Amino acid sequence: MPRCLPKQAERSCSGARERVAAIAINGKFLGAGLNGVHRTAAHYSQALIRRAGAAGHGVRLLAPAAVPADPDFPELTATAVPGRFGKGQGWEMLTLPHAARGDLLVNFCNLAPLLHGNSVVMIHDAQTFLFPDDYSGRQATFYRLLLPQIARRARRILTVSEFSRQSLAAHGVGRLDKIDVVHNGTDHILQT
Repeated sequence: MPRCLPKQAERSCSGARERVAAIAINGKFLGAGLNGVHRTAAHYSQALIRRAGAAGHGVRLLAPAAVPADPDFPELTATAVPGRFGKGQGWEMLTLPHAARGDLLVNFCNLAPLLHGNSVVMIHDAQTFLFPDDYSGRQATFYRLLLPQIARRARRILTVSEFSRQSLAAHGVGRLDKIDVVHNGTDHILQT
């Protein structure tokens, strides 16, 4: 008999009721300007909502505030989860783990809450290790301290190239066997 998974959405599991794993997506990037990392997050979030939803998984896109609809990303309708810790890293580190409790939390923009161990995080590169002078001292220090801790807690680490995978491992962010490469563009290449 197939193993029934814990969580919210239910469907048949060889006569038993199966609880299909639920997925929460960190939508902190919504409403911010679409830089490269945010655009990648929007594309991957939209694809995950489509595919996981079609497979019967409950998928929620969580954001710190209500966000106007973006016609380029029609599936990105977020659930606003305001918190006492603002809309930035405080929200991401303290409010989001509570809101996503029990779900697989997917984070596409380098950071993920330390208080939520059932997560996948996309760390795009090791730039703060390779070129720390390109960042403010505080930001470089923050990322260099936090990224290895986030990666240790995550179930899987995603990155954008084999070079980034090797760089992340070389700088102690994560082990090679835990880092998967998902090349940029694979999220929307068929849309051209």
